[in-house]
Amino acid sequence: MPLDFVYDSAVLLLSIILNLILLPFYIVHQLYDSLTFKPTAPPKSVLITGASSGIGESLAKTYAANGTKNLILLGRNEEKLKRVKEICQKKGANVAIYVADVTDREKMDEIIKSQPNLDLVIANAGVSQYTIMRDQKKTKLDDSLVKEDMEREVININLHGVLNTVYPAIRYFLQHNKNKTSQICIVSSKAAQIPMLTNVYGCTKGYVTNFAFNLRREYASKNIRVNNVLPCWVETSMADAYKGDKFFMISSDKAAKIIIDGLSNDTPNISFTFATSFMMDITSNIPWFYQLVLQKYIRVVKDVE
Repeated sequence: MPLDFVYDSAVLLLSIILNLILLPFYIVHQLYDSLTFKPTAPPKSVLITGASSGIGESLAKTYAANGTKNLILLGRNEEKLKRVKEICQKKGANVAIYVADVTDREKMDEIIKSQPNLDLVIANAGVSQYTIMRDQKKTKLDDSLVKEDMEREVININLHGVLNTVYPAIRYFLQHNKNKTSQICIVSSKAAQIPMLTNVYGCTKGYVTNFAFNLRREYASKNIRVNNVLPCWVETSMADAYKGDKFFMISSDKAAKIIIDGLSNDTPNISFTFATSFMMDITSNIPWFYQLVLQKYIRVVKDVE
């Protein structure tokens, strides 16, 4: 019998036992939190990166419809940003747009620092290797240099872009919002739990998921709430670029509502949809399933059709 199989089986068995022992305490803790927590009022001023399409656009429109007075929307496509701005203004919001790249550290710091009032910052901008391949009209990754350039771009946007958004937000909140609760939302992905299936994209999302977890602990005493969003398949341009199977996909408008409800309730990890999340949570906790099934039978990157 292979040693790896024995080890993985022992880890799995021990995990099951520990989870069964801790489950009653977890249930009591969750019930206590739900009974004692008071949902926050809708934020008056929200900054969203990646707001020109997808989840970012839907978040902007939903916040505008819910009564948020000031929206600061960032994106790389000026024409799309103007369209979102017009929609949100019709819903009653004051909207400022910035054509900005989240990888530009100095500009992101300047934009966030210049705002007169912020309650919530949402680090939503992100890309996958599939969107880059589509946008650059590449169908294969045969050239190792092309693959390296693509992966560096994913890392730059998904990882450095989050840092360039979150750290200026933290400095802003510590300086201006000392006497009130502020909030930072980091949009990650359920791919963070199974990075082998999504290559560099899942790895970057794994980083920002752990980043959000540690920030939440670090800044809780300073009235800064940090929430992590872990969506599965959502109808966006990014999802459209992937040509594989997409299970239990939901609209970006529905995703936005789930995220906003979760932020209002200060849910640490806002994960959806339930069916896909449940399957991925189970899968990510079975070591031998990783080893014997996923790595052997599922390709990491498919050619763009």
